[in-house]
Amino acid sequence: MGQRSSPALSAEGKKVYRQFCLAELFYGCVWGTMSFITLLLSTSGLNSQQVGLTMSITSVFAMISAPFWGVIADKLGSRKKLFLFLMISSGLGFALLPWSTTIKLGGLSLVMFLLPAATFVRQPGSSVMDAMVVGTTTHFPGMSYSSIRLWNSIGYTVISPLYTMTVNAWGVAFPFYMFLVFSAITGFLTYRIKEYDTRKAKEDEMEAAAQPAPKKEKLQWGKLFKNYYLVTFLIFNIVVFLPSQMYWFLNYLLPEVGGDASAVGTLAGIRTIFEVLGLFIMPFLKKRFSLPQLILISGIVYAGEMLLYPVCSSAMMVTVVQCLDGLGFGLLLGAAPDYVYALAPEGLKTTATTLYGAGMGAAGIIGNAFAGWAIAAVGIKMTYLFSGLCVVAFLAFFVLTFVFGRMMKKPAPVPFFRKKEQPAA
Repeated sequence: MGQRSSPALSAEGKKVYRQFCLAELFYGCVWGTMSFITLLLSTSGLNSQQVGLTMSITSVFAMISAPFWGVIADKLGSRKKLFLFLMISSGLGFALLPWSTTIKLGGLSLVMFLLPAATFVRQPGSSVMDAMVVGTTTHFPGMSYSSIRLWNSIGYTVISPLYTMTVNAWGVAFPFYMFLVFSAITGFLTYRIKEYDTRKAKEDEMEAAAQPAPKKEKLQWGKLFKNYYLVTFLIFNIVVFLPSQMYWFLNYLLPEVGGDASAVGTLAGIRTIFEVLGLFIMPFLKKRFSLPQLILISGIVYAGEMLLYPVCSSAMMVTVVQCLDGLGFGLLLGAAPDYVYALAPEGLKTTATTLYGAGMGAAGIIGNAFAGWAIAAVGIKMTYLFSGLCVVAFLAFFVLTFVFGRMMKKPAPVPFFRKKEQPAA
């Protein structure tokens, strides 16, 4: 059976592709500041309990922000307008964080209030950008979301070690000032990109053709929750991300195998390289596997990572195994946003994409709380073993959703198995 070749991009498609790649590169630099939040809080006079409380509240705001702004984007009919607002407001908010650590409100540092507020406008930016890119790739069939998204990971990979060096010389506030700079650059680059597959784009096309603009429709949330495959995937997304939060607890595993807990920063850099690799190979994998199959493959990689940690006996083994986390996340990034976008009804695609992002935030809140309790109760290696077995169970649930859907006579909009192509006559 021959493989269908991807259509060549038009001159316009190539221009838009380059614009998105450059915007994603600088957007990755924006996210590079995130690694220094805990350091800023802990060096600003907050004790460990206050740091933990601030991070917990911030996680809640991150979770609820995504669907809120997703609805706003669909009501506006323009993802780009919302993204520009989020870039400007979050850039200003994060640039003010170092200053806010010196101000007290009722005995509490102002940063404990400003960080959640700034996160409320920072967190959904990623989901909105994903929706912009995926929507554009539907307009240009030869364009790949994953080949664009990998530039975000490259930006993050490049800027993180540079920040580590500059923090020692210029202080921990420097990455937060640069957050504003890179946000402004990302916003400017995104402003220059033409919108596709949005109500605003359709209105512009109708206006250019001297025809009346289409009537605005009310958002119909029922369409989302009546969509069997979308709802079951959003549930799967949350539960499979619960055990995956265990990656961020490698600092407990490294001392047990003779390593240094402070090496987690270096491991994170290596991990991101494999995230780039996963995104890089995604266009080739999409020629052979369906989107649900690719999501399953990414989950298998995650399960392998968790199940291998308990048998690690050296820091080098942990270093090798943790690369699977980056690879699994890269594969998931390359498939899941496309899958959600394909399942979502018209007019609710940004809302659905941001709900997907919110699910990961919810998993982070619950997963981190579980990890802390489990490590104290049964130890780090047994926690990893249990997490791996949970991922296997959740993957079985994902596959069974297609089986049950077929039994209920609900054909999958994106089938698990691709239909075989008929040979040319």
